[in-house]
Amino acid sequence: MPRGSGPGKNAMRETLREEVTIFYEQKRRGYQITDYWDYLSQSNAEAVFYARYRGRIGSVWLSENGLRESEWTLPDWETNEDQASISPNNALKLINSKDGTTVDQVYVHPYKTSFRRARMHFNAYLPNPATLPAGAALIVGFETLGQGGFSSSFLLIESGQARLRHAGYTETELLRNHTVITINNPDAWSTYVLDYDPPYLRLWQPSVGGTTPDQLSGEVAIRPTSLDYVQPFFANESSVVVSNFKIGAWSCWEHHRRLDTMEQILWEAETVPDTGTNSGIVETLGVDKKCFYLLSDQSATVGAGNEGMFLQVWDPVNSAYETVTSISVTANELASIETYRAARRMRIFFVPTAEAAVDLWAVVE
Repeated sequence: MPRGSGPGKNAMRETLREEVTIFYEQKRRGYQITDYWDYLSQSNAEAVFYARYRGRIGSVWLSENGLRESEWTLPDWETNEDQASISPNNALKLINSKDGTTVDQVYVHPYKTSFRRARMHFNAYLPNPATLPAGAALIVGFETLGQGGFSSSFLLIESGQARLRHAGYTETELLRNHTVITINNPDAWSTYVLDYDPPYLRLWQPSVGGTTPDQLSGEVAIRPTSLDYVQPFFANESSVVVSNFKIGAWSCWEHHRRLDTMEQILWEAETVPDTGTNSGIVETLGVDKKCFYLLSDQSATVGAGNEGMFLQVWDPVNSAYETVTSISVTANELASIETYRAARRMRIFFVPTAEAAVDLWAVVE
């Protein structure tokens, strides 16, 4: 019998073919996690929980930094609590204290799980921001691997407001952006969808009194500073004890789609002084066509002092931004710069003739 033939080899080939087919089917559909926290009621809950979840420091509790895994303890939880889910419906109670008095930050993310683009569907009991004490910081979102990594995008609930927020580091600066939103059904169980799909993070939730997350409640422009994978996470990083923050059934999966055109809002009614301001950075590596659109209530004339709308690209040799194109701007008329120039990242520097209210956005294809 020739080498590599025979019934045993054929069976191995068939098994391998099935495994490859399953692998590519999983890649096509996207990897999904579904969790109900039901195993928290088991006698070996610590072992089962930490086989699936971690905190930033290993343990989910900040106070357990440096302890061995055998000394880690569970976060708080409640049985039959998630009223937005059919059984099993245990809930993770993210109170940031073990004894109810001493503040102890708590952070949970799925172990060895990450995505490029992700959509999280979760049930939660979110407190009313209006009744939260100063210092509250309740978080659901995504961050690059490694203690916040280079960027994080999340829903942040604080005293007096809820926001979609993004923060990301580049070689030279920390970028921040946020959008204030309204929690439609606070102090009650409700279902939410958090969509991490650069260049935006979006939150969907039910309308007031509703049950289906069919209302787009807000979006924030996000600027990932690398192609790193992100991991979903839940955290209570309040500086005071907050107990009424609970996560019920949740799932997360990666979705794959080709973005032929991406629009990124850089300024919205931004106040720009007559000395000028740099916009946020637009990552343009591998992108062919870049268009920047600007609308200002003040003009800017190239050649009149330092005025103008300037397209700047990153110069990796000198580690600085260099101006490659400049145009004049007429008040209350749309100005634009289009370029096919290859560059890793770009930004706009705008100098109006007087303090101006400015909208600026980029479209890349």
